[in-house]
Amino acid sequence: MFAKLMRSTITLLFGSRLDPDYHAFEQLRAQEQEKLEVMEAKAKSSIEQLHAEACLADPNPAELFYDALFGLSTGPSEHDELSHFVYQHIRELLEQPDKILDALPVMPASVVKMVNELNDPEFDLFEFVQLVETEPAIAAAIIKRANSALFNVSGKEVTDLKRAFMLMGARYVKESVLHAFIEQFKPCQNIYFKMFGEKLWLHSQNTAALTQSLTETSPDIEKAKDSTAYFVGLISDLGAMIIFQLMQDAFKTISPDAAPCSYMFKRLIRQESQLLTIKIAEYWNLPSSVIQALRFEPEYFVACESIGSCAYDASVISQLEQVLDKGLIDTEQFEQMLDQYVLGEHCRTQAMSRMIELVR
Repeated sequence: MFAKLMRSTITLLFGSRLDPDYHAFEQLRAQEQEKLEVMEAKAKSSIEQLHAEACLADPNPAELFYDALFGLSTGPSEHDELSHFVYQHIRELLEQPDKILDALPVMPASVVKMVNELNDPEFDLFEFVQLVETEPAIAAAIIKRANSALFNVSGKEVTDLKRAFMLMGARYVKESVLHAFIEQFKPCQNIYFKMFGEKLWLHSQNTAALTQSLTETSPDIEKAKDSTAYFVGLISDLGAMIIFQLMQDAFKTISPDAAPCSYMFKRLIRQESQLLTIKIAEYWNLPSSVIQALRFEPEYFVACESIGSCAYDASVISQLEQVLDKGLIDTEQFEQMLDQYVLGEHCRTQAMSRMIELVR
């Protein structure tokens, strides 16, 4: 198809009688090879800079979390195939986001309508059920959760969406709607999922629940925004899941002996995942309040808390809990890192209470 298009274009421009110019073809191929070598050199230089920065930095919750996930960092490597592969593809995705965004599920209008309906003071259960029935995966998720021990105390099987709503209430139905959509991004359950992806997915779920809990207890945040808080926490690690998928793709072409435990690979996830998440949120045309929360940077935190700051704190707490569980830090170090990295005072208090429960 491409060759036919080229032939028709050449004929249109120069007429039909043309002899092949092999010299020009060789020049073009040499130019393309030169471009590729320049891209690889830039990637190598950037990777080396990332490694130098990583070696100078003190361990923080995110770095310790990826140590717990992928193993302790190895020393510098002149040929870190995995990091080079992932870095080049991240750059391509950020420079040409259509490559990734076109492959992502579009946020269904029905999901947005469901959340809006649940937030409406004049909620109509009949209309809501009709909306849910247009998304079988979401309907199944709601029914499944309604049948859990948390809601179905009687043990009588729930098969009706109306009864599921009555058992769960608007808040938990709302969480189930959002969770069912985001679960499409859950890493594939292969050997890499068992080794790494399962913990990454667990971290996303913990961050969502914690963000919800922290906003509920924050004196600065309107309680009506709770559903936004859960959603922000849930999607805040989508970029990391995309990078995890790139890692799985890399192993199709690079040596299977390559390991994701290098300084550079972990640094890539930390530095690039937030930007990828924001790109996805913009592509879905999510509300400005969600995108603003995802853009939160701890360097600009002031005394007043926001959904963005609570999502950030929730992520840090979730990371530290997994690091503590892995035995990479003790309870004293956990408390020290809370004081150093968690922004909200009430968030630190809640994290300490959770830690005490964890170590009992």
